[in-house]
Amino acid sequence: MEGNARRYGWASRLLAVLVVGVLLGAAASSLAQEGSPNWGAQEAGLAADVGVDALDLAGDLDAVMGKVIVIPPSAFVQDGWYTEGYTMDFSYGYVTGRGTGGAWMLAPVILPEGASRILTVYVYARDQNPGDFASLCLRRTVLSLGKSAQMGCVNTSDSTDVEAYRISYPMAWQHLSNNRAYQLTMCVPEDVYVYGAKVVYE
Repeated sequence: MEGNARRYGWASRLLAVLVVGVLLGAAASSLAQEGSPNWGAQEAGLAADVGVDALDLAGDLDAVMGKVIVIPPSAFVQDGWYTEGYTMDFSYGYVTGRGTGGAWMLAPVILPEGASRILTVYVYARDQNPGDFASLCLRRTVLSLGKSAQMGCVNTSDSTDVEAYRISYPMAWQHLSNNRAYQLTMCVPEDVYVYGAKVVYE
């Protein structure tokens, strides 16, 4: 009888431990579900808060495949022919054309040591000029030959929102060389506002 009582006591204790373990596991699972962040919803909320459009998010997702440098509008310099053809706005962070000549500008693309390819380029602009557009290009210069070539261009289109314009070019031209210099060029009329660019590289 005493042996049976002991066995019964141990069995009762084991059952109690199992029950408590199951209850604790269920509670932990519930808390994990309630406390786990919904990253998609948070990202969408952040996008709504800062006014980021779907194309901007697409640019960020593309950048996951590589690294990014950002070129601000203040990095662009005038080409010297029409020195009063542009305006930079401190408050809103854009450069736009001015007068009949517009802005003819260029900015260097300086990548860090070890970069091997320029995967893609996004230029962010708002085109509120229904009769004209901006032309945004990526160019490369072969230093030893003194020759410059256009890798790819994109034109803006009418929009009341900031759009991300992707400059496309052949994959074979993505590979970098220490014998080439890279730059962004743009021809921007009045009422087209350029906010900068993202260069995605690896």
